[in-house]
Amino acid sequence: MCIASLLSPDRQTRLNSGIWLTIAGISISLLVSPVSITTAVAENHSANQSGMSEFAKAVKAIKDKQFQDGLSRFIILAEAGDPEAQYNVAVLLHSGRGRPQNYSDALFWARLSQLGAIEQAEGLAEDIQDRMTEADIKAVLERVKSWLISRVNDGYLETIPQLANFHLQLLPEQDYETAYIWYTLATALNIPETITLRDETEEELAPEQISKLQAQTNQLFDRIVAGEPIMESEQTNEN
Repeated sequence: MCIASLLSPDRQTRLNSGIWLTIAGISISLLVSPVSITTAVAENHSANQSGMSEFAKAVKAIKDKQFQDGLSRFIILAEAGDPEAQYNVAVLLHSGRGRPQNYSDALFWARLSQLGAIEQAEGLAEDIQDRMTEADIKAVLERVKSWLISRVNDGYLETIPQLANFHLQLLPEQDYETAYIWYTLATALNIPETITLRDETEEELAPEQISKLQAQTNQLFDRIVAGEPIMESEQTNEN
């Protein structure tokens, strides 16, 4: 039985740095490159005095069958915004390793990992959803959105494109208007690789929509630059 891959912090070299082992009859793919993935999580992956990163410590704990310790370490990294740790938390919670199974929490971390560009996360999330009610799935999506907005309010502006992706990838119906707001903000804040996404999203909108959304975006921009928190209702398009 294969529960999933436990991903390393290095997205560039993870495909050729993996090892396989069997723990209590369960086959686990561990990718253990110690290179950090983004500036935002670099501190979490930096080597400590023992020469081992926190991510590597978590991987080692899982290899040593210390599932509670490994899960606790991955949760700390996941809460700091590391998408690969988020994926690993989802894997462990889905399989019931380190804590009893919790599909709602597993889906929460899987969807965040998906928004963080971990390809395997989407398939994992779909597997988890098969065992959940529509109401529970909807509640998880609300948690995901709230978590992302909270990260933006805490100053992690690189989360903004993930908010745009949330409205295009995770909702039952794509919300191009709200996605356009977030992509436009991301571009204005000089977040890489968002100009094309903004322009592609704009192609889905009518001119009268664009005018209204640009005015709304400028208001949000001023709040962000001033360090004022954004409320969830301010970035929706219900008015």
